[in-house]
Amino acid sequence: MTSASPRPKSRWSKRTLRGWSLRPDEVGILLDRCVGDQLAKEFDKLEGIRARCLSDMYGTDAAPHVEDVTFLKDAGVHGWMVLTQNPQMWFVPRERETIERNNTHVFCLASAQLPGVAKGFVFGFRFNSIKKRHASRSEACFWRLHSHLPTKKDLR
Repeated sequence: MTSASPRPKSRWSKRTLRGWSLRPDEVGILLDRCVGDQLAKEFDKLEGIRARCLSDMYGTDAAPHVEDVTFLKDAGVHGWMVLTQNPQMWFVPRERETIERNNTHVFCLASAQLPGVAKGFVFGFRFNSIKKRHASRSEACFWRLHSHLPTKKDLR
């Protein structure tokens, strides 16, 4: 008699998705894969911030395969903001519709070519404005963040 092999676990296990819960005094930040895991660790050190990268939320094996529309929807539904370095999200119809439909707050580096230290600088420099916008309104937003120019607010 052979025993059946255990059923493989779903990529979207309850253990992974439980991480979306926030305390009332916390701000959730989901960092897109192009921003990097190290920045999530740095933001996570701040009081009242829970910063996670895609591998934290979806698992290491699944994270590279998670579509942008999936994490944009999940972040919006659960009230997390998204930090990305992918300005093309705003110009891809499916992704733009997902942002608008789920009231996702997306804050994007205007340049996709910034090295790690510069990413941290721009997000850090604009962080008070980002937190204020995230806390003040539930409607979707898509902001492109520059280091030296005013923020371009494609969707306020």
